[in-house]
Amino acid sequence: MENLAPLKFEISINTLWPGEKLQQGDSRWGKHTASFHKELHTIDSLVERVTLDGCAFAPVMRGDYRSRANFISAQHIGLDDDRGTAASSLRGLAEDPFIAAHAAFLYETPSSTPECPKSRIVFVLDQPSLSKLWRAFQYWPKSR
Repeated sequence: MENLAPLKFEISINTLWPGEKLQQGDSRWGKHTASFHKELHTIDSLVERVTLDGCAFAPVMRGDYRSRANFISAQHIGLDDDRGTAASSLRGLAEDPFIAAHAAFLYETPSSTPECPKSRIVFVLDQPSLSKLWRAFQYWPKSR
């Protein structure tokens, strides 16, 4: 990865229910969606916030509410790999030459298990994207 380590960027962080994956229909979902707040991070500090503190993250949003209509900017792309195979494990993804060269970090998502590994690949951009087209970059091919 090119040296983006000293780069500082804004990102929305949610500190509610750290490390938990809220299931669809969970009564806490509305409060979770409305509880993102902007923080300034480096790659290292974001890694700590996500992997050690268990916080969720999202693009910078108006009014702390995560929705497409409130999108301001994003300086990251997070791709989920939920295939549940060896290829979607941290080890499998780290062996991919593109990911090894360009990803800022990888981590297991809260729903990952040894039998069904699920991971997230996070790329940090050198400048923020102000376009709502940013969302299109988040679709990871299901059949790689």
